[in-house]
Amino acid sequence: MTKKDLISRIAEETGVTKRDSEMMLDKIVKVITDELAETGEIRIAGLGTFRIGTVAETTRFNALAGGTKTYPEHKRVRFKPGKELRDRISK
Repeated sequence: MTKKDLISRIAEETGVTKRDSEMMLDKIVKVITDELAETGEIRIAGLGTFRIGTVAETTRFNALAGGTKTYPEHKRVRFKPGKELRDRISK
């Protein structure tokens, strides 16, 4: 599903315009992003938990390039689905 498809689906199910649906979706994404940047975690009941995690520095071998490459420590967004979502997907 693309962002455009999601906007259309929101508009269809709520009865608001696609323009308003896009604005709402953009605001939701902004709030989630801001909260993650500020606190490092956001829990959405029925969906799951988004959390900022740290990935340790790693060194990997690249056979094509014929050497190793070191990837520095960095942050990554992790998602852990909630029970309701896990149960729905498991059906």
